[in-house]
Amino acid sequence: MRILHVIAQLPALTGSGVYFTKVIGEMKKEAVEQAALFGSYPGFEWDVIEDVYKVRFEEELNFPIVGMSDIMPYKSTRYGDLTLNQFHYWKKAFHKEFQRAVEEFKPDVVLTHHTWILSSLVAKEFEGPVFAFCHNTDLRQMQLNPHFAKEVIDLQNVQGVFTSGKSEHEPLIHDFHISEEKLYPLGGAYDPEVFFPKEREPNKKTRYIYAGKLSDAKGTPELIDAFLLLQKELENVELTLIGEPMGDNAEKILEKIKQSKDIHLYPLVTQQELGELLREHDVFILPSYFEGMPLSPIEALACGISVIMTDNENLRDLVGEWIVNCGWIDFLEMPILSGVDQIAEESKEDFILRLKESMIRQRRWKDEKQSDTIRKEIESHSWTGLVRRVLEIVRKEG
Repeated sequence: MRILHVIAQLPALTGSGVYFTKVIGEMKKEAVEQAALFGSYPGFEWDVIEDVYKVRFEEELNFPIVGMSDIMPYKSTRYGDLTLNQFHYWKKAFHKEFQRAVEEFKPDVVLTHHTWILSSLVAKEFEGPVFAFCHNTDLRQMQLNPHFAKEVIDLQNVQGVFTSGKSEHEPLIHDFHISEEKLYPLGGAYDPEVFFPKEREPNKKTRYIYAGKLSDAKGTPELIDAFLLLQKELENVELTLIGEPMGDNAEKILEKIKQSKDIHLYPLVTQQELGELLREHDVFILPSYFEGMPLSPIEALACGISVIMTDNENLRDLVGEWIVNCGWIDFLEMPILSGVDQIAEESKEDFILRLKESMIRQRRWKDEKQSDTIRKEIESHSWTGLVRRVLEIVRKEG
């Protein structure tokens, strides 16, 4: 089988970018012939497979990559900010490179990421089966930019859509007009060669960690405020933040970080480095206000540490009732939001207090070893299993 993989942004640094690359890496083990088409920047290197097709931003196109999130971990353009001229040349560039990939590589199947404009273009142009991956940010784009609805109409023609969970199905059916029988909930996965536990030794300190975009939408300001409150009650606590402050409040986030010598800021790291850092900490925190299927909580659990996160139906469905109820994940009720992914001002104080209390609760696991039952449940969510399910569906329905 010959598969062409498509994504409109970098195949790295974001959740969907990592997902894209992991799927390709696992399919190499299954003896699948593969090619990849993605957005790229000058100097960006990616050597996972040899057959690569790129739309070159800030070269061929004179503006930054158009990102699925308003705040990306690299220079980007928002879909809502595209001029008519930029959008015209964006479509033209991807159409040209996709046609070249089809003519040269001759794929049997196309796997395209994000149920959004490029995937619709692919579904319209490719004569063979097309399967799309929904990453939730695509649903958010429809909410933010409904004027693009006419640009995604051909998504109705895909053979199937792999979703993070059933919570994505209703908007895909009603907003994107994709038939329910075409939706396949997959969940997320982790790399067991990178994320694994180590023997834990008792430590007086409790070390909390967050990794991702440092922005309002990810709950970063509230996390820092909760930690500052925690320090007034407990000694020997540290908070590690991995990422770069982004968005309109980037400077305010930096100022908050400076309020404590026990808050440590790291730049973005590789997956291998993230695995090592997770194993050196005790509690992973994801206070985000909008997530599809977050992979980082699974990776943290795989490294043997407990998790605090805002409630997420897709992750609950993925890990199952036993993991949900065992205590290693503490789900916080989502605060009242203002818009799609911003906390309402009147909810901040309550959410910060609840987050601080959760940080106290989850300390109880810091010197504990996960039971064999928990390990077995976590290990069932590896990339190998996910990709085999994808290939099984593609071969059956394609």
